[in-house]
Amino acid sequence: MATVNGTSLREELDDAEARIAELRKDGKVTEEVDAVIRVLFTLLSVMITVLLERATRKTSRNSGLPPSQTESDETARRGGRDSGKGAKPNLQTGDNLRKTVVEETVAVEACDACGADLSGVGPVGSERRVLHDIVFEVVERRVDAEVKECPDCRARTKGRFPDDMPGPLQYGAGLQAFVVNLLVAHMLSLRRAVALVQAISGLRLSEATCLGYVRRLDDALMSWEEAAVAHLLERPALHADETGFRVDGRTEWLHVLTDGSLTLKVLHR
Repeated sequence: MATVNGTSLREELDDAEARIAELRKDGKVTEEVDAVIRVLFTLLSVMITVLLERATRKTSRNSGLPPSQTESDETARRGGRDSGKGAKPNLQTGDNLRKTVVEETVAVEACDACGADLSGVGPVGSERRVLHDIVFEVVERRVDAEVKECPDCRARTKGRFPDDMPGPLQYGAGLQAFVVNLLVAHMLSLRRAVALVQAISGLRLSEATCLGYVRRLDDALMSWEEAAVAHLLERPALHADETGFRVDGRTEWLHVLTDGSLTLKVLHR
């Protein structure tokens, strides 16, 4: 038995309409019959459209549903080259950048052509070449607080440590900012961020310490986020988008709202 689907029904309907058009052209169809046929063709067309809609899986491309409310498309191409879209990277350097310039002069002692001694001859010009390199430097600040005993009452008094050194061991603002940049801007995992910091500095930070830096940043930006939401709600038009990514083996969604001058990203599980 031949199978019937939405495509074959549509083709049959088109063929029938073509035959009726030929009969209508030859004057073999009365006006009353022609009116009934037109109504029947309209009803059949609607029925076929409904059949095709029910048989087609709803996606964000053929319906008003957002990607977060539709099933994942396993046929989509994975990976691929970067299209170059998105915001341009922030190339601003950090305030703790330290640049060391070493200048050297290569003296000419003898003539390459005849071998004459040129050690006492002044140069007539010079040519410069530059080499850039990176040397990772760990700055270790050691502060010793004196402890003195009062000769009158025998009480001991200890010197006051700086405010940014509340405990026996801590990490400076530069290292904290670098860790936050790895985790937030470059989206490295905690494990990889810890491994990278240890590789370039020899310092072994715990994952809990790194996560604490991100949470402190989140608390510090709370008031900014509230102001950003209020600002976006007052805009006459907004651009909204969302992108999915895997977190701990499950799909989560990052919703983005922007008016062109301010962008707010909110994670949705």
